[in-house]
Amino acid sequence: MDTISRFGAMVLLLFGVTLAATSTSPVNIYRNEQKIESALSSRYSINNVTPHDDRFELFSHRIDIVETETTSGMSSVQVLVNSRALFDPMNLKLEERSDFRYYSFLGFGEVWDRETDIKRAFIVQRLPLPNEHDTGERADYDKRQWYIYYLGPDGSVEKREYINMQNRREKEHHLGIRLIMSSGTFLIAMGYVTDVRHSLPVLIHPDTALNIAVIAGILMVVFGGYRLIRPKQKTAG
Repeated sequence: MDTISRFGAMVLLLFGVTLAATSTSPVNIYRNEQKIESALSSRYSINNVTPHDDRFELFSHRIDIVETETTSGMSSVQVLVNSRALFDPMNLKLEERSDFRYYSFLGFGEVWDRETDIKRAFIVQRLPLPNEHDTGERADYDKRQWYIYYLGPDGSVEKREYINMQNRREKEHHLGIRLIMSSGTFLIAMGYVTDVRHSLPVLIHPDTALNIAVIAGILMVVFGGYRLIRPKQKTAG
């Protein structure tokens, strides 16, 4: 094998090793994300409610969204459950982005745990991001925070769950992440551990793209290695 061919084979081998190695970890992460979602879908049934008014019924609970206009186009927003305040008022700059005025800040629904046969109403509250209302600055998505309120039969809060972009990796918050994603309060696509599922091109299914990368890397390694170690061909004559 001449020097140029040997160099090309080494480049191919090294590139294949790099491609296979860097693709294996995302493949495992992606499959772990799928495993988590599959387990949640098997155990829980989630029904979301999109209110069309500031006063509505959420599975026998009376919900009131109280909005008070303040200054500079800001509004003070609070949720009442059976006339009891759920949280301190939030100062928001609301935009008419959908039929639901509080989209991305508030989510409502019911979750049924098939394993325990318990149904609970839930309310998702996303806290405003730093600089979210400043048009000249980009919001820091790494600082996203939510509260999830699970309501008992009388409308009292049986559990309040706090989730941010760091503690979401803990198994105990996986259901909470699912509720955030289904409620429309997540702003951008997110995952249970990482966002690898949503950071890949949409023209090809992420799992397919990652598997192709791994297979391509292995083929490059095999072909490059063969080119390096194959015996020299004898010249006729």
